[in-house]
Amino acid sequence: GLWLVSESTLRPLSISSWVITFEEKCKNSLATAEVAGSFTIDYENNQFLKDGEPFRYVSGEFHYFRAPRAYWRDRLRKMRAAGLNAISTYVEWNQHEPSPGEFIFTDELDIVHFVTLAQEEDLLVLLRPGPYICAERDMGGLPSWLLYLDENIQLRTNDTSYIQYADRYLTQVMTLMQPYLYGNGGPIILVQVENEYGSYFACDREYTAHIRDTIKSFVESNAVLYTTDGGGTGYLRCGKIPDVYATVDFGPETST
Repeated sequence: GLWLVSESTLRPLSISSWVITFEEKCKNSLATAEVAGSFTIDYENNQFLKDGEPFRYVSGEFHYFRAPRAYWRDRLRKMRAAGLNAISTYVEWNQHEPSPGEFIFTDELDIVHFVTLAQEEDLLVLLRPGPYICAERDMGGLPSWLLYLDENIQLRTNDTSYIQYADRYLTQVMTLMQPYLYGNGGPIILVQVENEYGSYFACDREYTAHIRDTIKSFVESNAVLYTTDGGGTGYLRCGKIPDVYATVDFGPETST
């Protein structure tokens, strides 16, 4: 915002003192702006901080690619009316890149429009770009054409045959989403890295670190990176990624 100084305020100040006061005001304004656009984790007090204040989000899952675009605002509005203050959505690679190099982010797959609607309806967003999402989709949302490009491809590993396409896909998605990160004025407060990787046999830590770094290069400090795994310590052995906030799934039989 602008710092306005009235004529009466300026009159008693010398030029040097006015410059010092102006510089101090600017520094204070910048400090306030940094806090106002921040979403972080206060590990010491076991809480999230939004704009520097303790915050709790209550999120519901809504996958835009599973509902007609014409219904998106209606569904988001109903979720907000139900008391939720955030929504979580996967991004399905298979739909956004149906054939190698052909990317679709329009019409029913217009994720920018979806995220914009969420913000207009006063909802924060947890973005889950994968590249693997599970979501009870074929190949967990991975495009089937990966299998015929290289019959020896090792999915969800640091195999060059896989990682080059995963990087290309994530670059497309995150370039679109970067302006909508919370620190950039958007609604996205958390971005997930991979999905339930602790349940996958490969346990390739070079791969998960690579995916983390690719996403982090776009997110920087403008949102929080997180992982999600099954609710058992065994899943965290390979699912947890250094410098990424670890979360676990829970269900009706979970007591804590």
